[in-house]
Amino acid sequence: MRPRHTLAFAAALSVCSTLPVHAQRTALEMADATTPACAETGVPRVAVMVPPGKTMDEIRTAVAQGGMFPEGTQVVILNLGEYTSMQNQEEFSRRMNLVLTRFLDEGTRIDGTLSVLLTVDETGQVTDAKANTGNRHVDRMLGNAWKQARFDPYAIGGCRMKAWISVPLSFSSDFSWGERRVEVRATPTPR
Repeated sequence: MRPRHTLAFAAALSVCSTLPVHAQRTALEMADATTPACAETGVPRVAVMVPPGKTMDEIRTAVAQGGMFPEGTQVVILNLGEYTSMQNQEEFSRRMNLVLTRFLDEGTRIDGTLSVLLTVDETGQVTDAKANTGNRHVDRMLGNAWKQARFDPYAIGGCRMKAWISVPLSFSSDFSWGERRVEVRATPTPR
């Protein structure tokens, strides 16, 4: 008799505002395919999210020291949890559930918290995803699932920009009493 699988995936991502390197507060703007990319308008601009365990000041210092981006690039620093909306939430949830089911079928336990670093292009497509669980197989499967995600583009100042964001996730596996269960939650819970 095959054990019963229980899957729970919660990753509601919401629109928030951003804090640019320059001291004033600027809100993320709604953008679509007709909004020009910053590079198309001659404005070199990118967004970088403060990763877990780092502070806004540490990221500002790293950006100011240079070497991360070409000289003259405007860097918008996002606080952890400042996401645009996911355009394909239902499709992405199905994809993630397939990955979680595979983990359950393989008997792979995943417990704890990790952050997945995503590169989101000017169209909102995830072009790169890096998980760091310590298990290359799990990292590859999670990364491939996240590459299917599509967000509303990150935009400030009337143009869309490339963004590097960090999505912290908490995993909890339970293989007791003939039931296999894995639960995934975005942490901290988005506002």
